Amino acid sequence: MKKLNNDLKNQMSEHNIDDSIEVDSQEKKEKFNIKNISIKNKFVFIPLICFAVILISLLSYSLVNNFAKHPEQTKKNAFWEFNLVKPIFAQVKEATSKIKPSIPLSKIKISEIENLESFTKEENIQFSQIQKQTLENDGFFLDYNNIIKDQSGFQDMDDFVDMYDAFDGNSNQYYRKQNNAIFISSDTALHLYHILVDRSFQRIEETKFQPMLRSMTRALFLDSINKYNSVDDTKLKESYKRLSAYYLIPLVVLDAGNTSVGINLKPEDYDTFAQYLDAVDKQIIANSEKDFMFSLNNKTYDGVELSDEIYQLAKSELELIQKAKGKEASPLFTPLRKELENDYSQFKPRSHYTKNDILKSYFISMMWYGRMGFVVKSSDLTRDALIMTGQINNLKVSDEKLSEMWSDMSAVIDFFVGEVDDLTAYQYTDLIKKVYGNSNISDKDFVDDELLNKFIDKAKKELPSPKIISEALAVFDDGGKRAELLADTMQFRFMGQRFTPDAYIIGNLTQGVGIPDPETGQLLPTMPTALMPLSVIAPDNTVVKNYLDEWINNQERIKQQKRESDKIIAKVIAKLKQEFSSYSQSVWTQNIYWSWLNCFKPLLAKYGEGYPYFMQTDNWIKKNLSTVLGSFTE
Repeated sequence: MKKLNNDLKNQMSEHNIDDSIEVDSQEKKEKFNIKNISIKNKFVFIPLICFAVILISLLSYSLVNNFAKHPEQTKKNAFWEFNLVKPIFAQVKEATSKIKPSIPLSKIKISEIENLESFTKEENIQFSQIQKQTLENDGFFLDYNNIIKDQSGFQDMDDFVDMYDAFDGNSNQYYRKQNNAIFISSDTALHLYHILVDRSFQRIEETKFQPMLRSMTRALFLDSINKYNSVDDTKLKESYKRLSAYYLIPLVVLDAGNTSVGINLKPEDYDTFAQYLDAVDKQIIANSEKDFMFSLNNKTYDGVELSDEIYQLAKSELELIQKAKGKEASPLFTPLRKELENDYSQFKPRSHYTKNDILKSYFISMMWYGRMGFVVKSSDLTRDALIMTGQINNLKVSDEKLSEMWSDMSAVIDFFVGEVDDLTAYQYTDLIKKVYGNSNISDKDFVDDELLNKFIDKAKKELPSPKIISEALAVFDDGGKRAELLADTMQFRFMGQRFTPDAYIIGNLTQGVGIPDPETGQLLPTMPTALMPLSVIAPDNTVVKNYLDEWINNQERIKQQKRESDKIIAKVIAKLKQEFSSYSQSVWTQNIYWSWLNCFKPLLAKYGEGYPYFMQTDNWIKKNLSTVLGSFTE
């Protein structure tokens, strides 16, 4: 005790405490007015401090370790920031060209065709008298193409190119006879346009977008399920329950795509590397031919425990998506949107998305994110969308901001296909700051019904309504009230449906169950024709108009659809032609999709003096219409 007293005395001296203060505990209590604290108690307090420090360290380590396991999560109770901005992508300078055609008018004479015999003798192609006469009259004729054989192999050449090779017209002029010169038509150019765009986009989707979407979806799911397990507020818990199921559904699909795509082959097991590549090709084909399967079989997914409700919601949706049979009520969304009948047949992969399971999983997941929306008129679904916007703005995937991944992916899709026709995190980020302020915002703020209703009112007034109805709804599509119907379907989507001009035109020229147009007394057709968008893109093309009129007045169509539509179609098309005629060249070239449709305009135009004779004929316009319809189908 004496030693302790001396130590304490020395310590107090070092801290400029008067040396005259005696170490006697009773006097110390009186001198400093410290009550009920003895030197012994002070000594006992030191290990308590040490224990507290150790306890805090353990708790800190636990928190850090937990965050390391789930780096995608934001800190509990942390404020959210809303800084999402739309990036500038692929700026281009408009290029213009002026052409003055000056080819002398000249007609073909069969007797002057030098290489006619090479077709008959070398290729064994016999021309009929009608074909020869048409060749003289129009400068060309069309015939059924039976040259191309079956090409079901994985790496077979493109049949369109093979058709040209069949005429002995080698692409290299040094290997081509002068009389076998190839005429490169617009069919070839548009087909190659399709190949370039399709394969470029496919490559990006398969190698970049699918992994990005999978990483983002996993981060969003983990954040939602952790918040669901930790929040106490009933409204927030319900939102995080729905969001957990909403993200889990595409996550299961994306994970299944990655699991089933593996190729268990090694080059060393084959005599040559070429044999190995052939085996890889065969396995890719075999994998793609199998049904792509996915399911949720138990209440633990990837080490995460699921509640009964989340499990059942996700499982039910996945079963409907797997069947892809038709219209059904959505287990997740229809309880909050009674009019929604989701068309699950849309989840069946098509086009290049059937080539492997990576692409199949990407297609299905993007279809989920693009079709399943959070309507503005629903308070519960709008709260979900506000939380999702907060997640997009604040979560991280490894060291990368989820917002940057999301906006990068969206920008590329915008460039290829077109801008989103729905509300997204961009619009909601700006509106959240207007309603909830610029700082100190958390998910708890979205519980406030007064602020939530204010957000909904401002969204309806200030944000754009969709231009296209992109879902199946059990509602009346009354004539003259399409704008009201579109406003009623206003919704937020994680990756929304894209606006394309042809879909917009077709949407305006078709109609579901409802009352007729009050002015004409007619209903629009229930099903479209590809001639509809072409009649707007090429408003002066009489060939297109004549074929469309023939379709409109077809008695079999009228009987099948139980409606005449000539007057209402004429009315709507006139309005659409006026709208599209005001678009500048920058609108028509704003992205790859618009530019593709823009290519149809000169093909469907009438060619005048200075162009080759065959291009000035009516049959050439029909041939170009066939070309455009083929490209439109691609």
